[in-house]
Amino acid sequence: ALLGTLTIPATYLMGRAWFDRRTAMLAAVITTIMVWPINLSRVGFRAVTMPLLVALMLWQLGLAFSTRRIVHYVAGGVLYGLLFYTYLAARFTPLALIAFVGCLWLINRPVSWRRLALFAATALLISAPLLAFGLTHVEEFLARGFQVSVFNPSINHGDLAGTLRHHTWQTMLMFTTQGDFIPRHNVPLRPVFDPLMSLAFVLGLGVGLTRWRNPGNLLVLIWSAAMLLPTLLAEDAPHFLRAVGIMPVLFFIPAWGLRWVEQQAKGVLAAADYRSWPVKVGIG
Repeated sequence: ALLGTLTIPATYLMGRAWFDRRTAMLAAVITTIMVWPINLSRVGFRAVTMPLLVALMLWQLGLAFSTRRIVHYVAGGVLYGLLFYTYLAARFTPLALIAFVGCLWLINRPVSWRRLALFAATALLISAPLLAFGLTHVEEFLARGFQVSVFNPSINHGDLAGTLRHHTWQTMLMFTTQGDFIPRHNVPLRPVFDPLMSLAFVLGLGVGLTRWRNPGNLLVLIWSAAMLLPTLLAEDAPHFLRAVGIMPVLFFIPAWGLRWVEQQAKGVLAAADYRSWPVKVGIG
């Protein structure tokens, strides 16, 4: 319960580092009211530690990119190293970060490679005990992943391509149509978002895609896509426990939609107020 509650201010801090105050507040509110994080916190899964560390790490990384101060790169590296001790889905996070930095480089955004190397070295130092165990106990380290992987013949039943297509479709439906059916993870089959929040999610996704060159938007889109892989590539997709790494980054997408609606409404009201003003003509 404490870890789930702390994720709320951590989400706000992450939002302030990458976006404006209003977007950060909306994402924090969405994190507060979503059934998914509330349920994981109530049951007490160790996976609930992952969203908190994700938010804190990306908060420091956002400050690092904006201020270029070494202290934020080091703090972000410490938090990232700790992230690997939370849940197995953390092993997919390097894909998200590498893809994000690579895209920044491709669109000619400034990237401090030396400071990023310091971030990576710090994370490597913190996660070294776990990595050392993995290198010396490879079978134990990879056992659970292979048990549930779609590449396991007992899971794909000889039809890997068909299994991947089915899992991809089911994973796409989890946000607005049909979610995890396992009662300990979710209200069975309940999607992540209710109908109204689903509209905000779809609208926010459109807003984010049109503004993808903004580093914050790019981060959210890449992170959300990459952290769906742990459930897409495993049995029982969509699996809300394996997809936990997408939180709370995912909740910025409906926050974009709500923010856009708010801005449009303010524009309409401002225009209406302007037209209603009396026109005074002075002579003198």
